[in-house]
Amino acid sequence: MPKTVGFQWERYEAWRHHPLLRWNKKDFFPGLGLGVAAYLLYVAYDKSQPKEEHH
Repeated sequence: MPKTVGFQWERYEAWRHHPLLRWNKKDFFPGLGLGVAAYLLYVAYDKSQPKEEHH
């Protein structure tokens, strides 16, 4: 058996790679990118239109 040198992080980080505890970050917020893009288009359109005078 090889002699271990230093602190072995693999044993303490193994829980991060467990299939039940792993979060798929791509699917965590599925519509976030599309929602942000739509909101930015809305804000850009709203800023480009002239304001109506009230009263």
